[in-house]
Amino acid sequence: MRFRTKTILGVAVIEVGLLVVLIGSALATLRESHEAELVRRLELGSSLFVAAAKDAVISQDLATLDSLAAEVMSTGQINYVRLLDVRGAVLAQRGDPAMLARPFEPETHIDQVVDGVFDRSTPVLAGGIRYGEVRMGVSVDPLRVLLASSRRWAAGVAALGIAVVALFSWLLGSYLTRQLVALRRASQRYAAGDFGYRVTVHGKDELAQTAQAFNLMAQQLGEGQALLRNENLLRQQALQDAENSGNLLREAVSCITHGFTLYDKNDRLVLCNEAYLRFYETSRDLIVPGATFEEIVRIGAERGQYSAAAGDVDAWVRHRVEQHQQANGEVLEQRLNNGRWLLIVEHRTPSGYIVGNRIDVTSLKLAESVAREHAQQIQMIFTLSPDGFVSFDGARRVKYANPAFTRMTGLEEAQVLGLDETEFSQFLARVCLPHAGFPGTAALSAVHAAGDEQRPRIELSGPGKRVLEVFLRESDLESVSQILYLRDVTRETEVEQLKSEFLSTAAHELRTPMASIYGFSEVLLTQNLPEADRREFLSIIFKQAELMASILNELLDLARIESRRGKDFVFKATHVQALVAEVIREFSLPKGRAAPELVMPELPLYVRADRTKLQQAILNVLSNAYKYSPAGSSVRVSIEDHPAAGVAESDLAREAPMVCVSVVDQGLGLTQEQLVRVGERFYRANTSGKVPGTGLGMSLVKEIIDLHGGKLTLASTFGAGTRVGLCLPRWLSE
Repeated sequence: MRFRTKTILGVAVIEVGLLVVLIGSALATLRESHEAELVRRLELGSSLFVAAAKDAVISQDLATLDSLAAEVMSTGQINYVRLLDVRGAVLAQRGDPAMLARPFEPETHIDQVVDGVFDRSTPVLAGGIRYGEVRMGVSVDPLRVLLASSRRWAAGVAALGIAVVALFSWLLGSYLTRQLVALRRASQRYAAGDFGYRVTVHGKDELAQTAQAFNLMAQQLGEGQALLRNENLLRQQALQDAENSGNLLREAVSCITHGFTLYDKNDRLVLCNEAYLRFYETSRDLIVPGATFEEIVRIGAERGQYSAAAGDVDAWVRHRVEQHQQANGEVLEQRLNNGRWLLIVEHRTPSGYIVGNRIDVTSLKLAESVAREHAQQIQMIFTLSPDGFVSFDGARRVKYANPAFTRMTGLEEAQVLGLDETEFSQFLARVCLPHAGFPGTAALSAVHAAGDEQRPRIELSGPGKRVLEVFLRESDLESVSQILYLRDVTRETEVEQLKSEFLSTAAHELRTPMASIYGFSEVLLTQNLPEADRREFLSIIFKQAELMASILNELLDLARIESRRGKDFVFKATHVQALVAEVIREFSLPKGRAAPELVMPELPLYVRADRTKLQQAILNVLSNAYKYSPAGSSVRVSIEDHPAAGVAESDLAREAPMVCVSVVDQGLGLTQEQLVRVGERFYRANTSGKVPGTGLGMSLVKEIIDLHGGKLTLASTFGAGTRVGLCLPRWLSE
């Protein structure tokens, strides 16, 4: 919209608003004054008529009343009048019949008129007594016609005023617009660079002064433009030179495989290469010229780019900025969240700039990590190995001895480190027994060189008398020339010895009944004996065969239990009192012996056991009690809740609560030396041969009780009797 149009419309809007307010106020005042006059006139006429007709109403003088009504109508200001008595009967009326025929609706205000007639009612009172009522009506049409005429007159006046003002506004707007258009045209020419254009000046008012100022400004801008054009040419040349230099620098920096950065005196980034951006992909969007070093590393740390910043970003950023500001050439290591390792070297230039380099050493770090891990694994293998190792360096001096070597020999690593192989051999030989000493590393090397795979054994003189198997291996490495290997074979040696002793003992035990069987069988085959002798010999052969079968059965039971380690046991909650009673009930008593005395609590006790195996163990102990006690002596079997009689509290503390089945006899008893050996295979305290047995029964009992997690307890007095306790962990319920 043009300025002139805006001016005309603005003035018109203002004028219309003012005229609306003015004319509206005038018409409202006119209407209110005429309405008030109409109401006043009607009230005055009613009052005068009531005063004049009061006596005639009281006396019912109809002629007088009619005369008064005619007189009121003659004024021409009332449209109708009606006089009613107190009962509502019409005493007199005059006026327009149409109006008189209407229902009477008195109004208190002209706004209430809907039928064009303003109706009022006035009572006729005398001495406070109502004698009738006067009704009058005045038409409001003349008032409405007057108001309509006033509105038309006001509208005409307003239209004329608006037209006059619009014309004046158009003339003023045209003048102003012409000057502004000239200024606008000049501005466009100046914007296009035509500073030679001048605005035509008309008059001496403010617009003319503005045009003169425009012309002066154009002159000065033209002069300034010429200067700027020259300076711009010089600057463009300088920028071109700088750009060429910058491009050359960026090309050189981009060719560097390491990360490169340049920060200005205010620690804002000036330049970095692509290698640097690849290193810090997480914060690449932040690494832009103008960003400060602290802003870049802080946001990168908050994004988790730096592993060392985890947990306390502020402290890490503060420390890293301090390192950056020092820029003293110190080499720093930095690990990123993607596993990359960087070496950072930063220097400050004489002009105060900071030049930084980032070198990717991830592959080197990985190689170091792998080497360190391998070294740690080897170290851990040597540390955790149950076998001893002693390594020698290129000069054949002890370089390392693992903990197992120290544990086996009792020698501390510090005692042997640095010893040459001769000194070490002599030192180790001193802790060995003379008949099984250390042969020396030179002898072991000769054995290995000869291809002999035999490994010598040495026996240490310290506690336990360990037996160690030793051999030597050599290498071509300068750091490790040879390794001495020591393996503890003490247990194997003991097992081999036990195996030999066991085979010898088993052969001896089997040979005795076999000899009897062989001898008596030969006699029966070669000689014709009486029937009584023959039966006696057969009886001997039967008993010896039975003894051999018992030995073999018990050996098989032991072998099966040891090999299976209880895997074939069927563990169930077992009622101890019922089990013991069943064993005693089924036990075959020796001839002339009384049944054992049974003592057990009324409260049911349970254990978790293999019923058959536990029966076998109790039966073996009960059988021994009768075999090794004289005729006429008693045997007592008791069931006791922990602590069991005869069993030390300290022995059962770790298994509490326990249930113990104890068998007490009054037999031969055992010495302390014999008591210690109870449970060894084929061991028999009574070797007279008068009491039959294999020496395997208690071994079998001990194995069964151990596999139940229980404990075999023994207490004996030589010549007075023995107490054997089979103690198992108590089971809470069936």
